[in-house]
Amino acid sequence: MRNFYFCIFFVILFLIPNNALTQQTSEYNLYHQNPYLINPAYAGSYDHAVGYLHARNQWVGVSGAPQTGSFGLHNSITEKMAIGGRITSDKISLMNTFAAHIDYAYRLQIGTTQRLSFGLSLGFMQHKINLSDILVDDYSDQTFAADKYNYIALDAGLGLRYQWRNLDIGLAVPQLLAPAMKYKTDGVQNYAFNYERQFWITAMYNFYLSKKTWIVSPTALLKATMTSPLHYDVGFRVLWKEQLWASASYRESSGATVGLGVNLSNLGIAYAYEMSGDELWAQSSGTHEIMFSYHFGGRNSGDNRELNKIKEDQ
Repeated sequence: MRNFYFCIFFVILFLIPNNALTQQTSEYNLYHQNPYLINPAYAGSYDHAVGYLHARNQWVGVSGAPQTGSFGLHNSITEKMAIGGRITSDKISLMNTFAAHIDYAYRLQIGTTQRLSFGLSLGFMQHKINLSDILVDDYSDQTFAADKYNYIALDAGLGLRYQWRNLDIGLAVPQLLAPAMKYKTDGVQNYAFNYERQFWITAMYNFYLSKKTWIVSPTALLKATMTSPLHYDVGFRVLWKEQLWASASYRESSGATVGLGVNLSNLGIAYAYEMSGDELWAQSSGTHEIMFSYHFGGRNSGDNRELNKIKEDQ
């Protein structure tokens, strides 16, 4: 009977869209509004503390689709150093991942027009398989104990940020240690989930128009691992008077995304809607993502380069 239940479990995983299972790190459409979501080198981007609350509901209508929630806070402690902390929760079908990280960033001024920032992230990941969520006839079977498949591993990440005038480029290496989640039943290891080291590159360039009333920013995100093909996301964002913004982008293997946001003094509200790709068009109404940010003791300008703007002749 136990083998029968395990067969059901793996059939359920097989029916989930393939890119959900390979989604080892959280997906974000609002990374251009808050690069700190994916890169520790962006900690302390303002001259005051900033906190955020983020939620993403992917492929609404598809059973077991990914759901992500995160909370973070970061602040500059000196002109050159910043610290931060992030908590992230991911749920994909029967799999749950909880992660907590502490981040450190160091900024290095290069002349008057360039700046280089280094980021280090340390923390842990808890990976859990909730077989207890499966509907079965005999719940006394210890195979489906709620905490039976639970593993915690150390985690680390690196970040790099380069700024030159209006250009902003980031490199992030999450899951630097490539942890292996190992599970045992009856003292014998029979399941392992291996994470891969990933490489993320982001780029944004700000075009200031009409005496900076309008800021038009092309954006790009590239993601790769040592064993998988390159994935990309390209788009643009338009910011008006540092108060209202709209964005549009296209993600390879997924689809188009549109976003809207407003900056109200200390508070920022951002929303993104991602259309489902061809494979999920008939099953899902799309992906919804929302983020609230709060600036403690400072104004939300909508430009994450506030503190780090490079001196330049205008």
